[in-house]
Amino acid sequence: MPKMPRDAAQKAIYGEKLDDILDDFQQQKNWTKDRVLVADTWYRNFLWLSYLHLDHPVFAIYKDSDDLWHAHMLYTKRYREFVVPIFGQFLNHTPIVGRVTFSDVEQFERAMNWYDAEFARSPLGVPLTSFVSQCY
Repeated sequence: MPKMPRDAAQKAIYGEKLDDILDDFQQQKNWTKDRVLVADTWYRNFLWLSYLHLDHPVFAIYKDSDDLWHAHMLYTKRYREFVVPIFGQFLNHTPIVGRVTFSDVEQFERAMNWYDAEFARSPLGVPLTSFVSQCY
């Protein structure tokens, strides 16, 4: 299955209603609404970068967005129905297991460069160049 055209993919990623998942996630984590909304922005930005760079894994960079990705994947059917039309395939999650390798660091730095080029600032309102990962 081919991936969705760029404009349609961007609309789908940023327009998908995840309110019920965000509400459940907020209750499970006991987070403020603002923290969940920031995680949601990071997550959608991650999905957009994953679409743009489908041939290369994109690190979630921010732990809260990675946690939200996990929560979304727990709704397996819904997650699959969301990602497959956009990406033309299932968007897998491959966690780092064990020690961080040189390749992991390179992939993380590449993802940071992509975030910076596409968004310039993090959803936290700080330049990405001054951002220290909470994920890896």
